[in-house]
Amino acid sequence: FFFSSRNLQKPPAMSLKRPAASKKPAAQRNVKTRPAVRDEDVFYESDGEMPGRIDDSQNMSDVLLASDEEAHNSIANRSRPQQQLANNDDAVLRESGDESTERPCGPPPDVSGPGVGKLAAFWLESNNISTEIQATLEAILQKQSDRTIKVGSICSGTGMDHLLLKALNDFGTQKFGNNNAPRFVHEFFCESSEAKGKALAKLHAVPVFQNMDQLKDGLALDWNGTYRVVRKVKGLLDGYPCTSISSQNTRPASFLNSSSATGNGFRFLLGFVDYCDADGDYLEWILTENVRNMMWHSSQYDERPMDIQNKSLDERGFLPSSVLAQSARFSLKHSRHRAIGLYVKKTKTKAFLPDLAQTFFSFECRPLPLSQFLCDDTGIEADSRHSGPKPSRGTVWKKQLAMAESKFGQAAVQQNLNRLKCLGTLASVCTERELSVCAVAITDLLSRDYDPYNNLLIIQVDQDVNRSTFIKTDPTLCPCILPNGKYVVSKRWSLLTGTEKLRLQGLSLDEIYDLGLSKYSDGEKSDYAGNMFSGPVLLAAMLTVVAHWKP
Repeated sequence: FFFSSRNLQKPPAMSLKRPAASKKPAAQRNVKTRPAVRDEDVFYESDGEMPGRIDDSQNMSDVLLASDEEAHNSIANRSRPQQQLANNDDAVLRESGDESTERPCGPPPDVSGPGVGKLAAFWLESNNISTEIQATLEAILQKQSDRTIKVGSICSGTGMDHLLLKALNDFGTQKFGNNNAPRFVHEFFCESSEAKGKALAKLHAVPVFQNMDQLKDGLALDWNGTYRVVRKVKGLLDGYPCTSISSQNTRPASFLNSSSATGNGFRFLLGFVDYCDADGDYLEWILTENVRNMMWHSSQYDERPMDIQNKSLDERGFLPSSVLAQSARFSLKHSRHRAIGLYVKKTKTKAFLPDLAQTFFSFECRPLPLSQFLCDDTGIEADSRHSGPKPSRGTVWKKQLAMAESKFGQAAVQQNLNRLKCLGTLASVCTERELSVCAVAITDLLSRDYDPYNNLLIIQVDQDVNRSTFIKTDPTLCPCILPNGKYVVSKRWSLLTGTEKLRLQGLSLDEIYDLGLSKYSDGEKSDYAGNMFSGPVLLAAMLTVVAHWKP
């Protein structure tokens, strides 16, 4: 959820007290450290983009080495102190390539392609989850005419959360044949992006507010230009901006800096929680979604964002739990890590169920085949940003190419480059540098016994030549989808389209239409896909908090 902090007004000082400054000498505070495992966290690392988060004090050049194996070892060998894992049976640490630590994963869902609604029905009917969880979910989803559950959402961008509520309501109706009012009611959106806010306002008959800071006042301006009452809700989904802590940002800021986009978003979350609970406990469960950097300790600012968020909500009466989820473990053929916060009011938690993290991971299942996410009519869309060959700029990439050729063999790389120029439509939409990146990736894949000429694989070509352009631990996965990312689909040799990116985030074609995304250009769809929630991951999170919640 990338947008400029210029759109956010500088708030007054946060009520949350900043931790005391470290007394260590400055030279010691920036030591490269591995994260400590917290009691409320479960970590999962399996993609080959980077075997671990690198502290922001570490220069990226430390890992962008000519040899991928060298890069892997330079990070993975920095082991965590064993005492950090003591007395934490729920923390499962999966290092890249360590098969012994793999958590068992269920089979792929028995559904025909991606779709939040289909996956919700499968999970709620399947035997993969425990009978306890299944029973408690069914009890809540059985509609009652005398009560509805009001839910609000902040910074959802696409309305994915609206789709999740609809899936739960549809399942309740189909399961119990109850035609009364929906059990889950979407009360409001809040979206700071004008384009996305106005698009949501046209599509949904609920308020779409402009300013997160106004929510705590109980009266906020919507994107139709009208001040409306902000109704209190029982549940909240929040994906506040990641800009200030994202690895994509070249100007990071402290999580506690309330003038930054991320710090502002966090402050607004706490403000709305306090507004809902001003006259007693009203808000009863919260889901948050953000980048994986939320889980890692920043040596630059001596803070771990998720610790700060968990502590703040714990003080407000919520049972905190946080997990690092990988989309590929929730049916998607897509490597995307996200930090998920799961919070249920302590007075409304079912004590007889396992912990929140354990329930969340019980929904894990292997991904569907990549072919089910791709469209047959690959030529119907063309991102204007990628139309027509463009000259490559700079010369650094040529030095990187020479390094790659010395590693894999110049003849092999050039042979694949020449062959690539004659395949599909790539020569007309890719620069010389991007074609070279793709050729190096093909050569690397062939050396790993993956044949991109006869198999569907996805290569990210907007990366540098010496960066990871595919997932080393599982090349069949799509690399993490970014708003401006450019991806080549092998075998058919064309670009991954915006619609396909949305499908890799868990949407069916019908759901893309229902969310009003089908009318947008390919570039706009790519932007939405790069910034949106991964549907199955958020669905699993929502089912988790609903199962643990006592209405």
